[in-house]
Amino acid sequence: MSTSPLRVGLLGLGTVNTAVAQRVVQHAQLLEAHAGRPVVLRGVAVRDTARQRDIDLGEVIVTADAAALVTAETIDVIVEAIGGTDPVLPLLRAALAAGKHVVTANKEVIARHGDELGALAVKHGVALRYGAAAGAAVPMLELFDNALGGDDITSIDAICNSTTNFVLEQMGRGGLTLDQAIAEAQRLGFAEADPSTDIDGWDAAFKLALLAGHAFGGHVDVDLVRRRGIRDVTTADLQRADEMGCAIKLLAHAAWDGSRVSLSVQPTLLVRGGHPLASVDGSRNGVLVQSDLAGTTLLTGTGAGGDPTASAVVNDIVITARDGAAGWRPVPQGSLEVMSADDAECAAYVRIRSSGGAVGDEVAQMLEDRGVPVVSIMMSATDEVVVLTGTAPVSVIANAMDTIDSMPVVDRVLACLEVGGKV
Repeated sequence: MSTSPLRVGLLGLGTVNTAVAQRVVQHAQLLEAHAGRPVVLRGVAVRDTARQRDIDLGEVIVTADAAALVTAETIDVIVEAIGGTDPVLPLLRAALAAGKHVVTANKEVIARHGDELGALAVKHGVALRYGAAAGAAVPMLELFDNALGGDDITSIDAICNSTTNFVLEQMGRGGLTLDQAIAEAQRLGFAEADPSTDIDGWDAAFKLALLAGHAFGGHVDVDLVRRRGIRDVTTADLQRADEMGCAIKLLAHAAWDGSRVSLSVQPTLLVRGGHPLASVDGSRNGVLVQSDLAGTTLLTGTGAGGDPTASAVVNDIVITARDGAAGWRPVPQGSLEVMSADDAECAAYVRIRSSGGAVGDEVAQMLEDRGVPVVSIMMSATDEVVVLTGTAPVSVIANAMDTIDSMPVVDRVLACLEVGGKV
Protein backbone atom coordinates (compact mmCIF):
# COMPACT_ATOMS: atom_id res chain seq x y z
CA MET A 1 0.00 0.00 0.00
CA SER A 2 1.25 3.45 -0.88
CA THR A 3 1.91 5.87 1.98
CA SER A 4 2.06 8.97 -0.23
CA PRO A 5 -1.00 11.25 -0.17
CA LEU A 6 -3.95 10.55 -2.45
CA ARG A 7 -4.41 13.86 -4.25
CA VAL A 8 -8.03 14.74 -4.96
CA GLY A 9 -9.50 16.99 -7.64
CA LEU A 10 -13.18 17.98 -7.58
CA LEU A 11 -15.38 18.69 -10.58
CA GLY A 12 -18.11 21.00 -9.31
CA LEU A 13 -18.61 22.55 -5.90
CA GLY A 14 -22.35 22.26 -5.38
CA THR A 15 -24.07 20.77 -2.37
CA VAL A 16 -22.45 17.33 -2.63
CA ASN A 17 -18.87 18.31 -3.43
CA THR A 18 -18.93 21.11 -0.86
CA ALA A 19 -19.72 18.46 1.76
CA VAL A 20 -16.97 16.24 0.28
CA ALA A 21 -14.46 19.09 0.41
CA GLN A 22 -15.35 19.88 4.02
CA ARG A 23 -14.83 16.26 5.02
CA VAL A 24 -11.48 15.98 3.24
CA VAL A 25 -10.18 19.31 4.58
CA GLN A 26 -11.61 19.23 8.10
CA HIS A 27 -11.36 15.53 8.93
CA ALA A 28 -7.99 14.63 7.44
CA GLN A 29 -6.93 12.47 10.40
CA LEU A 30 -10.14 10.41 10.28
CA LEU A 31 -9.74 9.70 6.56
CA GLU A 32 -6.06 8.87 6.94
CA ALA A 33 -6.88 6.41 9.71
CA HIS A 34 -9.38 4.60 7.48
CA ALA A 35 -7.35 4.84 4.27
CA GLY A 36 -3.88 4.14 5.66
CA ARG A 37 -2.49 7.20 3.87
CA PRO A 38 -3.25 10.93 3.75
CA VAL A 39 -6.10 12.17 1.56
CA VAL A 40 -5.59 15.77 0.43
CA LEU A 41 -7.59 18.16 -1.71
CA ARG A 42 -5.44 19.66 -4.46
CA GLY A 43 -7.84 21.31 -6.91
CA VAL A 44 -11.44 22.26 -7.65
CA ALA A 45 -13.00 23.10 -11.03
CA VAL A 46 -16.02 25.42 -11.01
CA ARG A 47 -17.80 27.53 -13.61
CA ASP A 48 -17.43 30.80 -11.69
CA THR A 49 -14.20 31.21 -9.73
CA ALA A 50 -15.29 34.62 -8.38
CA ARG A 51 -18.39 33.31 -6.65
CA GLN A 52 -18.38 33.37 -2.86
CA ARG A 53 -18.45 29.88 -1.33
CA ASP A 54 -19.54 28.58 2.06
CA ILE A 55 -16.22 26.85 2.58
CA ASP A 56 -12.66 28.01 3.15
CA LEU A 57 -10.48 26.08 0.73
CA GLY A 58 -7.27 27.72 1.87
CA GLU A 59 -4.47 27.16 -0.64
CA VAL A 60 -6.44 24.70 -2.77
CA ILE A 61 -6.38 25.67 -6.46
CA VAL A 62 -9.78 26.79 -7.79
CA THR A 63 -9.99 26.91 -11.58
CA ALA A 64 -12.54 27.24 -14.35
CA ASP A 65 -10.42 24.96 -16.57
CA ALA A 66 -11.91 21.54 -15.83
CA ALA A 67 -10.12 19.98 -18.80
CA ALA A 68 -6.75 20.94 -17.34
CA LEU A 69 -7.65 19.68 -13.86
CA VAL A 70 -8.63 16.18 -15.01
CA THR A 71 -5.23 15.62 -16.63
CA ALA A 72 -3.05 17.48 -14.10
CA GLU A 73 -0.03 15.54 -12.81
CA THR A 74 -0.81 16.81 -9.31
CA ILE A 75 -4.14 14.89 -9.19
CA ASP A 76 -4.62 11.16 -8.53
CA VAL A 77 -8.43 10.91 -8.36
CA ILE A 78 -11.16 13.01 -9.96
CA VAL A 79 -14.41 13.35 -8.00
CA GLU A 80 -17.38 14.41 -10.15
CA ALA A 81 -20.70 15.70 -8.84
CA ILE A 82 -21.86 17.96 -11.68
CA GLY A 83 -24.54 15.62 -13.03
CA GLY A 84 -25.77 14.89 -16.54
CA THR A 85 -23.58 13.90 -19.46
CA ASP A 86 -22.50 17.25 -20.92
CA PRO A 87 -19.74 18.31 -20.28
CA VAL A 88 -19.15 15.45 -17.85
CA LEU A 89 -18.66 12.55 -20.28
CA PRO A 90 -15.64 13.96 -22.16
CA LEU A 91 -14.08 15.07 -18.88
CA LEU A 92 -14.35 11.60 -17.37
CA ARG A 93 -13.03 10.01 -20.55
CA ALA A 94 -10.01 12.32 -20.38
CA ALA A 95 -9.43 11.64 -16.69
CA LEU A 96 -9.45 7.87 -17.13
CA ALA A 97 -7.26 8.04 -20.22
CA ALA A 98 -4.78 10.12 -18.20
CA GLY A 99 -4.59 7.38 -15.59
CA LYS A 100 -6.74 9.06 -12.94
CA HIS A 101 -9.13 7.15 -10.73
CA VAL A 102 -12.69 8.48 -10.98
CA VAL A 103 -15.32 8.72 -8.23
CA THR A 104 -18.74 9.97 -9.28
CA ALA A 105 -22.25 10.38 -7.93
CA ASN A 106 -23.62 10.77 -11.45
CA LYS A 107 -26.21 8.07 -12.11
CA GLU A 108 -27.06 9.28 -15.64
CA VAL A 109 -23.54 9.19 -17.04
CA ILE A 110 -22.95 5.71 -15.56
CA ALA A 111 -26.34 4.36 -16.66
CA ARG A 112 -25.83 5.57 -20.23
CA HIS A 113 -22.06 5.29 -20.63
CA GLY A 114 -20.80 3.18 -17.73
CA ASP A 115 -19.80 0.26 -19.94
CA GLU A 116 -17.60 2.53 -22.06
CA LEU A 117 -16.09 4.31 -19.05
CA GLY A 118 -15.57 1.01 -17.24
CA ALA A 119 -13.68 -0.40 -20.21
CA LEU A 120 -11.49 2.73 -20.24
CA ALA A 121 -10.75 2.30 -16.54
CA VAL A 122 -9.70 -1.33 -17.08
CA LYS A 123 -7.52 -0.36 -20.04
CA HIS A 124 -5.64 2.27 -18.04
CA GLY A 125 -5.44 0.34 -14.78
CA VAL A 126 -7.54 2.68 -12.67
CA ALA A 127 -10.84 2.47 -10.78
CA LEU A 128 -14.26 3.92 -11.63
CA ARG A 129 -16.30 3.99 -8.42
CA TYR A 130 -19.90 5.25 -8.15
CA GLY A 131 -21.39 3.96 -4.91
CA ALA A 132 -23.25 7.27 -4.45
CA ALA A 133 -25.03 7.00 -7.79
CA ALA A 134 -27.80 4.73 -6.47
CA GLY A 135 -29.15 5.33 -2.99
CA ALA A 136 -26.70 7.94 -1.62
CA ALA A 137 -25.94 6.78 1.93
CA VAL A 138 -27.86 3.51 1.37
CA PRO A 139 -25.21 1.11 -0.02
CA MET A 140 -27.42 -0.47 -2.66
CA LEU A 141 -24.71 -1.40 -5.14
CA GLU A 142 -22.59 -2.81 -2.32
CA LEU A 143 -25.24 -5.50 -1.85
CA PHE A 144 -24.59 -6.98 -5.27
CA ASP A 145 -20.84 -6.38 -5.47
CA ASN A 146 -20.02 -7.86 -2.07
CA ALA A 147 -22.73 -8.80 0.43
CA LEU A 148 -24.73 -10.95 -2.02
CA GLY A 149 -21.87 -11.72 -4.38
CA GLY A 150 -22.53 -15.47 -4.19
CA ASP A 151 -26.32 -15.32 -4.51
CA ASP A 152 -28.57 -15.64 -7.52
CA ILE A 153 -30.70 -12.49 -7.43
CA THR A 154 -34.30 -12.94 -8.56
CA SER A 155 -35.86 -9.53 -7.93
CA ILE A 156 -35.16 -5.97 -6.80
CA ASP A 157 -37.65 -3.42 -5.52
CA ALA A 158 -36.36 0.04 -4.68
CA ILE A 159 -37.61 3.40 -3.57
CA CYS A 160 -34.65 5.36 -4.84
CA ASN A 161 -35.91 8.86 -5.59
CA SER A 162 -36.37 11.03 -2.51
CA THR A 163 -38.05 13.90 -4.34
CA THR A 164 -41.02 11.84 -5.51
CA ASN A 165 -41.22 10.01 -2.19
CA PHE A 166 -41.49 13.34 -0.33
CA VAL A 167 -43.93 14.81 -2.87
CA LEU A 168 -46.29 11.82 -2.71
CA GLU A 169 -46.22 11.90 1.09
CA GLN A 170 -47.11 15.61 1.10
CA MET A 171 -49.97 15.02 -1.34
CA GLY A 172 -51.35 12.07 0.60
CA ARG A 173 -50.98 13.26 4.17
CA GLY A 174 -51.10 17.00 3.63
CA GLY A 175 -53.68 17.12 0.87
CA LEU A 176 -51.42 19.24 -1.33
CA THR A 177 -51.65 19.30 -5.11
CA LEU A 178 -48.68 18.04 -7.11
CA ASP A 179 -47.49 21.59 -7.82
CA GLN A 180 -47.85 22.60 -4.18
CA ALA A 181 -45.96 19.54 -2.98
CA ILE A 182 -43.15 20.15 -5.50
CA ALA A 183 -42.88 23.76 -4.31
CA GLU A 184 -42.58 22.57 -0.71
CA ALA A 185 -39.91 20.04 -1.74
CA GLN A 186 -38.00 22.83 -3.50
CA ARG A 187 -38.27 25.07 -0.43
CA LEU A 188 -36.76 22.36 1.77
CA GLY A 189 -34.04 21.46 -0.72
CA PHE A 190 -35.45 18.05 -1.69
CA ALA A 191 -36.20 19.09 -5.30
CA GLU A 192 -34.26 20.90 -8.00
CA ALA A 193 -35.48 24.10 -9.64
CA ASP A 194 -36.41 21.88 -12.60
CA PRO A 195 -37.67 18.65 -10.99
CA SER A 196 -38.70 16.92 -14.22
CA THR A 197 -35.92 14.29 -14.09
CA ASP A 198 -37.31 13.16 -10.74
CA ILE A 199 -41.04 13.67 -11.33
CA ASP A 200 -40.98 11.92 -14.72
CA GLY A 201 -39.12 8.88 -13.35
CA TRP A 202 -35.80 9.30 -15.14
CA ASP A 203 -33.70 9.53 -11.98
CA ALA A 204 -35.17 6.27 -10.66
CA ALA A 205 -34.73 4.62 -14.07
CA PHE A 206 -31.02 5.53 -14.16
CA LYS A 207 -30.56 4.05 -10.69
CA LEU A 208 -32.54 0.92 -11.57
CA ALA A 209 -30.33 0.38 -14.61
CA LEU A 210 -27.27 0.41 -12.34
CA LEU A 211 -28.82 -1.91 -9.76
CA ALA A 212 -30.04 -4.40 -12.37
CA GLY A 213 -26.71 -4.31 -14.19
CA HIS A 214 -24.78 -5.25 -11.05
CA ALA A 215 -27.37 -7.75 -9.85
CA PHE A 216 -27.75 -9.63 -13.13
CA GLY A 217 -24.35 -9.06 -14.72
CA GLY A 218 -24.88 -6.98 -17.84
CA HIS A 219 -25.41 -3.49 -19.17
CA VAL A 220 -29.02 -2.24 -19.17
CA ASP A 221 -30.36 0.10 -21.83
CA VAL A 222 -32.16 2.63 -19.63
CA ASP A 223 -34.47 3.59 -22.50
CA LEU A 224 -35.99 0.08 -22.31
CA VAL A 225 -37.20 0.58 -18.73
CA ARG A 226 -41.00 0.82 -18.61
CA ARG A 227 -41.11 4.28 -17.10
CA ARG A 228 -43.97 6.34 -15.78
CA GLY A 229 -43.60 9.29 -13.44
CA ILE A 230 -46.01 10.67 -10.86
CA ARG A 231 -47.59 13.56 -12.79
CA ASP A 232 -50.97 11.82 -13.10
CA VAL A 233 -51.11 10.55 -9.49
CA THR A 234 -53.80 12.55 -7.69
CA THR A 235 -54.46 13.43 -4.08
CA ALA A 236 -57.66 11.37 -4.38
CA ASP A 237 -55.67 8.26 -5.29
CA LEU A 238 -53.30 8.76 -2.37
CA GLN A 239 -56.14 9.28 0.07
CA ARG A 240 -58.03 6.25 -1.26
CA ALA A 241 -54.87 4.18 -0.92
CA ASP A 242 -54.52 5.33 2.69
CA GLU A 243 -58.11 4.28 3.38
CA MET A 244 -57.19 0.83 2.08
CA GLY A 245 -54.17 0.64 4.40
CA CYS A 246 -51.82 1.17 1.44
CA ALA A 247 -49.34 3.72 0.16
CA ILE A 248 -48.48 4.80 -3.38
CA LYS A 249 -44.75 4.93 -4.07
CA LEU A 250 -42.66 5.45 -7.19
CA LEU A 251 -41.21 1.94 -7.24
CA ALA A 252 -38.25 0.79 -9.29
CA HIS A 253 -38.62 -2.93 -9.99
CA ALA A 254 -36.45 -5.54 -11.67
CA ALA A 255 -37.13 -9.27 -11.98
CA TRP A 256 -34.92 -11.93 -13.56
CA ASP A 257 -36.32 -15.08 -15.17
CA GLY A 258 -32.94 -16.65 -15.88
CA SER A 259 -32.50 -15.18 -19.35
CA ARG A 260 -34.34 -11.83 -19.43
CA VAL A 261 -34.99 -8.98 -17.06
CA SER A 262 -38.24 -7.12 -16.50
CA LEU A 263 -37.62 -3.45 -15.64
CA SER A 264 -40.12 -0.83 -14.57
CA VAL A 265 -40.40 2.48 -12.75
CA GLN A 266 -44.04 3.02 -11.88
CA PRO A 267 -46.30 4.60 -9.25
CA THR A 268 -47.17 1.46 -7.31
CA LEU A 269 -49.71 0.53 -4.63
CA LEU A 270 -48.02 -1.08 -1.61
CA VAL A 271 -49.69 -2.45 1.53
CA ARG A 272 -48.54 -0.78 4.75
CA GLY A 273 -47.47 -3.50 7.13
CA GLY A 274 -47.41 -6.01 4.29
CA HIS A 275 -44.75 -4.63 1.96
CA PRO A 276 -41.45 -3.62 3.62
CA LEU A 277 -41.04 -0.53 1.43
CA ALA A 278 -44.52 0.87 2.09
CA SER A 279 -43.30 2.62 5.24
CA VAL A 280 -40.23 4.19 3.62
CA ASP A 281 -41.36 7.81 3.75
CA GLY A 282 -40.03 11.32 3.21
CA SER A 283 -36.46 11.60 1.96
CA ARG A 284 -35.61 8.02 2.90
CA ASN A 285 -34.70 5.37 0.33
CA GLY A 286 -34.92 1.61 0.52
CA VAL A 287 -34.09 -1.50 -1.48
CA LEU A 288 -35.64 -4.95 -1.12
CA VAL A 289 -33.78 -7.85 -2.73
CA GLN A 290 -34.84 -11.46 -3.17
CA SER A 291 -32.08 -14.03 -3.68
CA ASP A 292 -31.69 -17.78 -3.39
CA LEU A 293 -29.38 -18.07 -0.37
CA ALA A 294 -30.03 -14.92 1.67
CA GLY A 295 -33.75 -14.86 0.96
CA THR A 296 -35.10 -11.35 1.64
CA THR A 297 -32.65 -8.51 2.23
CA LEU A 298 -33.81 -5.01 3.12
CA LEU A 299 -31.75 -1.81 3.37
CA THR A 300 -33.19 1.61 4.22
CA GLY A 301 -31.65 4.99 4.99
CA THR A 302 -31.31 8.58 3.90
CA GLY A 303 -31.24 8.75 0.14
CA ALA A 304 -30.84 12.44 -0.66
CA GLY A 305 -29.03 15.58 0.36
CA GLY A 306 -25.48 16.78 0.36
CA ASP A 307 -24.24 15.00 3.47
CA PRO A 308 -25.72 11.52 2.79
CA THR A 309 -24.49 11.58 -0.82
CA ALA A 310 -21.11 12.91 0.30
CA SER A 311 -20.89 10.00 2.75
CA ALA A 312 -20.95 7.54 -0.14
CA VAL A 313 -18.57 9.65 -2.24
CA VAL A 314 -16.03 9.97 0.58
CA ASN A 315 -16.26 6.22 1.20
CA ASP A 316 -15.30 5.63 -2.44
CA ILE A 317 -12.39 8.07 -2.04
CA VAL A 318 -11.17 6.22 1.06
CA ILE A 319 -11.41 2.85 -0.71
CA THR A 320 -9.47 4.30 -3.65
CA ALA A 321 -6.79 5.65 -1.31
CA ARG A 322 -6.50 2.25 0.37
CA ASP A 323 -6.88 -0.15 -2.57
CA GLY A 324 -6.29 1.85 -5.75
CA ALA A 325 -7.78 -0.17 -8.61
CA ALA A 326 -7.59 -3.41 -6.64
CA GLY A 327 -10.92 -4.85 -5.59
CA TRP A 328 -12.82 -2.66 -8.03
CA ARG A 329 -15.58 -4.61 -9.75
CA PRO A 330 -15.71 -3.38 -13.35
CA VAL A 331 -18.95 -2.04 -14.76
CA PRO A 332 -21.00 -4.93 -16.22
CA GLN A 333 -20.34 -5.42 -19.92
CA GLY A 334 -22.63 -6.94 -22.56
CA SER A 335 -26.33 -6.19 -22.79
CA LEU A 336 -29.12 -7.78 -20.78
CA GLU A 337 -32.23 -8.75 -22.72
CA VAL A 338 -35.16 -6.71 -21.45
CA MET A 339 -38.74 -7.98 -21.49
CA SER A 340 -41.29 -6.07 -23.51
CA ALA A 341 -44.70 -5.02 -22.15
CA ASP A 342 -46.14 -8.07 -23.94
CA ASP A 343 -44.17 -10.39 -21.67
CA ALA A 344 -43.85 -8.40 -18.43
CA GLU A 345 -46.68 -8.92 -15.92
CA CYS A 346 -48.23 -6.95 -13.08
CA ALA A 347 -51.34 -6.66 -10.93
CA ALA A 348 -53.33 -3.43 -11.07
CA TYR A 349 -55.33 -0.97 -9.00
CA VAL A 350 -58.06 0.65 -11.12
CA ARG A 351 -60.28 3.54 -10.01
CA ILE A 352 -63.35 4.20 -12.17
CA ARG A 353 -66.14 6.78 -12.12
CA SER A 354 -69.48 5.19 -12.91
CA SER A 355 -72.10 6.71 -15.18
CA GLY A 356 -74.78 4.50 -13.63
CA GLY A 357 -75.79 0.86 -13.75
CA ALA A 358 -74.09 -2.27 -12.38
CA VAL A 359 -70.66 -0.97 -13.32
CA GLY A 360 -68.73 -3.26 -10.97
CA ASP A 361 -70.20 -6.48 -12.36
CA GLU A 362 -69.83 -5.37 -15.98
CA VAL A 363 -66.24 -4.21 -15.55
CA ALA A 364 -65.31 -7.41 -13.72
CA GLN A 365 -66.81 -9.55 -16.48
CA MET A 366 -65.04 -7.58 -19.17
CA LEU A 367 -61.68 -7.94 -17.40
CA GLU A 368 -62.14 -11.68 -16.85
CA ASP A 369 -63.11 -12.12 -20.50
CA ARG A 370 -59.84 -10.46 -21.54
CA GLY A 371 -57.66 -12.56 -19.27
CA VAL A 372 -57.32 -10.13 -16.36
CA PRO A 373 -58.34 -11.85 -13.11
CA VAL A 374 -60.34 -9.74 -10.65
CA VAL A 375 -59.38 -10.00 -6.96
CA SER A 376 -61.83 -7.52 -5.44
CA ILE A 377 -64.28 -4.72 -6.24
CA MET A 378 -65.03 -1.84 -3.87
CA MET A 379 -67.91 0.59 -4.41
CA SER A 380 -68.21 4.08 -2.91
CA ALA A 381 -71.07 6.50 -2.33
CA THR A 382 -69.57 8.88 -4.88
CA ASP A 383 -70.17 6.64 -7.91
CA GLU A 384 -66.56 5.46 -7.84
CA VAL A 385 -65.43 1.86 -8.15
CA VAL A 386 -62.01 0.49 -7.19
CA VAL A 387 -60.96 -2.79 -8.79
CA LEU A 388 -57.92 -4.81 -7.74
CA THR A 389 -56.76 -7.31 -10.35
CA GLY A 390 -54.54 -10.33 -10.26
CA THR A 391 -51.42 -10.67 -12.39
CA ALA A 392 -51.68 -10.30 -16.16
CA PRO A 393 -49.42 -9.10 -18.99
CA VAL A 394 -48.89 -5.34 -18.87
CA SER A 395 -50.05 -4.94 -22.46
CA VAL A 396 -53.25 -6.91 -21.76
CA ILE A 397 -54.10 -4.67 -18.82
CA ALA A 398 -53.40 -1.54 -20.90
CA ASN A 399 -55.73 -2.73 -23.67
CA ALA A 400 -58.40 -3.58 -21.08
CA MET A 401 -58.23 -0.02 -19.73
CA ASP A 402 -59.02 1.33 -23.20
CA THR A 403 -62.02 -0.96 -23.38
CA ILE A 404 -63.25 0.03 -19.91
CA ASP A 405 -63.00 3.70 -20.82
CA SER A 406 -65.35 3.13 -23.75
CA MET A 407 -68.03 1.20 -21.81
CA PRO A 408 -71.45 2.94 -21.54
CA VAL A 409 -71.62 2.36 -17.76
CA VAL A 410 -68.22 4.02 -17.24
CA ASP A 411 -67.83 7.78 -17.17
CA ARG A 412 -64.03 7.51 -17.17
CA VAL A 413 -61.05 5.57 -15.83
CA LEU A 414 -59.63 7.84 -13.14
CA ALA A 415 -56.48 5.88 -12.37
CA CYS A 416 -54.65 2.67 -13.17
CA LEU A 417 -51.61 1.85 -11.04
CA GLU A 418 -49.46 -1.23 -10.65
CA VAL A 419 -49.63 -3.20 -7.40
CA GLY A 420 -46.56 -4.42 -5.55
CA GLY A 421 -46.88 -7.58 -3.47
CA LYS A 422 -50.21 -8.91 -2.23
CA VAL A 423 -53.12 -6.57 -1.47
